Amino acid sequence: MEIIEEMKPLMLFKGMWNVQGKNLPGAPIDANQPLHGTQNVTILGNNFLVAHWNYKFVDNEHFGISIIGTDNDSSQPKLHLFDNGGSYRAYDLKIEGNLWTITGETERSTMVFDKEGNTYKEHWEIKLDGKWNPLCERYGTKETVTNKENTI
Repeated sequence: MEIIEEMKPLMLFKGMWNVQGKNLPGAPIDANQPLHGTQNVTILGNNFLVAHWNYKFVDNEHFGISIIGTDNDSSQPKLHLFDNGGSYRAYDLKIEGNLWTITGETERSTMVFDKEGNTYKEHWEIKLDGKWNPLCERYGTKETVTNKENTI
């Protein structure tokens, strides 16, 4: 399958990730709690990545899917998120090398991958009462995947 040019920078994120981190004081649920979980990112066709993620906290779980990619009308990548809390959020995605900037109406993030694409760290903020507040920090480590295609 031929990956379209706009998708090539997104391939850095493809794979199975072990995720650690913590919610920060601005988190509306599970503030100041550690989290751990997984994120499996696969290719859908040649325009999208699909991320299935599941994070566990002390007393709760946060899981869902994200769809990342470009449509036929735009080369600007978008991220759409659906979670077990019934939330849907849409974000703009800007990629500059190994730095991803994710911007939504009430949440934003920076995500930095190492040179080899084997680890990332991300810092999320949430807008509360018109001000940006720390939401969470996550650190991902890529697992070795035996299915090199990793497609759906």
